[in-house]
Amino acid sequence: MAAFDFAKVKDPTFFKENVLNAHASFRTYASREEYRTGSSSLALKLDGIWKFAYAKNYTSAIPGFEKTDYDCSGWDDIHVPAHIQMEGYDIPQYANVQYPWDGREEVQPGEIPQRFNPVASYVKYFELPESMQGKPVHIEFEGVESGMALWLNGSYVGYTEDSFSAHTFDLTPYLQPGVNKLPLCAASWSGVRWNTVWRTIGILKTGSAEEPCTSHTLKLDVDRLALHGFRQLKVFYSSLPPD
Repeated sequence: MAAFDFAKVKDPTFFKENVLNAHASFRTYASREEYRTGSSSLALKLDGIWKFAYAKNYTSAIPGFEKTDYDCSGWDDIHVPAHIQMEGYDIPQYANVQYPWDGREEVQPGEIPQRFNPVASYVKYFELPESMQGKPVHIEFEGVESGMALWLNGSYVGYTEDSFSAHTFDLTPYLQPGVNKLPLCAASWSGVRWNTVWRTIGILKTGSAEEPCTSHTLKLDVDRLALHGFRQLKVFYSSLPPD
């Protein structure tokens, strides 16, 4: 069984593993009626309350929490999506020309802060609706800051540092009947790459499990082609058979 090696986080050339290729975002529906109401039986929203544990660094993070027999029911509750700093853990920090650890810790190239590098451990328990059982299921996170490792039912699923973009993983091989355990670990600083923003971590945008669209048609209606490119582009999408 594949496992996640936290030592890889130090490597600036390692920024994703088992992430599906980027793709256009489409919502799938089982029927035209679902499309009309905007409610899909082929998607499961994972927003809401997750179980949560905070640690000041990787060493202090709870080991083995991703295992199926580790009971996380006594952990704190946290709202998702949200930065953990907005939920009472740690404090938001703004840094411009200096690193947040300057004056407190010497961090060399190929290393990450060791003494203070907050780690957010999340767990979500969920059951797939009957309409999604026995089908391929992908999970998409629209934003998790910063480095994120994901497991399902004790199996390592993948890793990404693409904090502000959607990233998708295939859950199909790891799903089981009944209750599924979805652990996620997010760290503040994973590889020393920097820009001027607020320093926060957490599942900052919505996440959902859904059946991927495997059959579709696209119709492009180009209204006008100007010298600088397309003046107007209309895209019509359908995964349903025509009336």
